[in-house]
Amino acid sequence: LPLFWDDTYLFECEATVLYMRTLAAPGKVAVILDQTICYPAGGGQPSDVATISTTNSMDASSSSSSSSSSLSSEIAASGGDDSNVFFIIDDLKWENRSIVLHEGHFKDDNRRFKINDKVLVRIDPDVRRLHARIHSAGHLLDTAMEQIEIHLIPGKGYHYPAGPYVEYIGKLPNPEQKDSVARQLEQRANELISQGGPVEKEMAGEDRVTHLCGGVFPDYLPRDKPARMLNVAGGWCPCGGTHVKDVKDIKSMKI
Repeated sequence: LPLFWDDTYLFECEATVLYMRTLAAPGKVAVILDQTICYPAGGGQPSDVATISTTNSMDASSSSSSSSSSLSSEIAASGGDDSNVFFIIDDLKWENRSIVLHEGHFKDDNRRFKINDKVLVRIDPDVRRLHARIHSAGHLLDTAMEQIEIHLIPGKGYHYPAGPYVEYIGKLPNPEQKDSVARQLEQRANELISQGGPVEKEMAGEDRVTHLCGGVFPDYLPRDKPARMLNVAGGWCPCGGTHVKDVKDIKSMKI
């Protein structure tokens, strides 16, 4: 169960180990849990930075903002209480778009989880917040593009911290307008950020998806399964990524 679809800002959760799979690389294991907060790379967004440990390695009731803030440094030091099992996640992948594989290695390869172990999953909150801001900014750009009446078709989105961008399909009526359009886009996007407004999400069936997508059902979505739909400042589209709660949380945009 992917908890990140419901709450971007859930930085810790308890889970149960359902299955473990030995991978080809030495010492590498895939862990499958009954639920997770860890986002696997996809939709142009990178994976979370995360760990899994036995629940008694820390106080699970501590605040997620304080207890997770040092996660990256803890991982760098292969941290965790030596008396407990500590698993460092190296990669996160979807399997059949329904199961999240937590691929990584144990701090001590001789001490591993057991099936049905209760564990604590933690993600780096700063990384999650940044990825959510960048991904939401990409969607906001689509809305701004429509509002300045430049009717290009959104294509590939690259929502990584190093050089994020959105590609559009089509041509400007006048190629010399490029710099002017970029300035208009930046101005409108920042106006929308200043105005703010909740980012809406819902799971929708075929008819509802078709309605929200302007009467056309996206050909890359399965028709027999609900799709997660997202609305950023008035622009609905299918998306399975993590996003800010309010448009103002994007803070600013530079094009």
